[in-house]
Amino acid sequence: MWRCGLLRPASVGLRSQTWGQHLLTPAFVRGHSGKRYLTLDELVGFGVWWCKESGLNSRLEQSDLRAALRKQADLLELTDEQRISLQDAEILLEEMQRDKQVKIMIPFDIEEFQKYEAVKSTFLIDVELGKPLVQDDWLTFQAFAQAELTTSAEILKFAEDRGACVEVVNSAAKIKGHNGVQIDRLQCFTSKAWEGYKKGGDWKRVIAKLYEMGLREKIEESEEKEYCKWCKLFQSPEGIQTCTSTQRDCRRLASTTWRMKL
Repeated sequence: MWRCGLLRPASVGLRSQTWGQHLLTPAFVRGHSGKRYLTLDELVGFGVWWCKESGLNSRLEQSDLRAALRKQADLLELTDEQRISLQDAEILLEEMQRDKQVKIMIPFDIEEFQKYEAVKSTFLIDVELGKPLVQDDWLTFQAFAQAELTTSAEILKFAEDRGACVEVVNSAAKIKGHNGVQIDRLQCFTSKAWEGYKKGGDWKRVIAKLYEMGLREKIEESEEKEYCKWCKLFQSPEGIQTCTSTQRDCRRLASTTWRMKL
């Protein structure tokens, strides 16, 4: 496990010495936030909010930031997304300047995080999920899902038709989007098949994950990249169109949905 005693990245030099000293003081942490740890969802929500507020990367997608933070967390050997120390949170966000998608350092301190917490109920549709979604689009998708995506079979077909990677092993499915967002386990094709909406369950989480992958009711409005089972990669519609493979698992031959995204 990575510890704060290791050398800090060079980017930390851009921050004040005073803040670094305060961050290590338990009394300061308790007095300013009451928190010693944050979740990955909270970091994603804060990061996207800060980028929009600062105007430095107002188009940053939360899915891109999540994937970048996970990649950096792996480098630091951080394995618990529900328990990220404030020191580690600061480093993760600062190191985003090295990521090819994010490209900017996101400064983190308690005061800024408190500003985010004060407005996040209006910034986020679902605070506990940490999803900075566009409200009208999300509510439209949620209404569609309540009517059409209530069983595991319906969800698997929806995801595969729109180009997500769907893998079924021993009656359990895993769904993965182009951006690394995934639903780890969905029971299917048995008497115990998942029916999250009818039974309450975790339907909301599953639907939010599908939305986060960029999947929408209309195929042409969904994320353009689609998963090819033959090359085992997410490919753009143009890449699929120019593929010369004759294998039946090639996305060019296995589906026509990519044509709707050209």
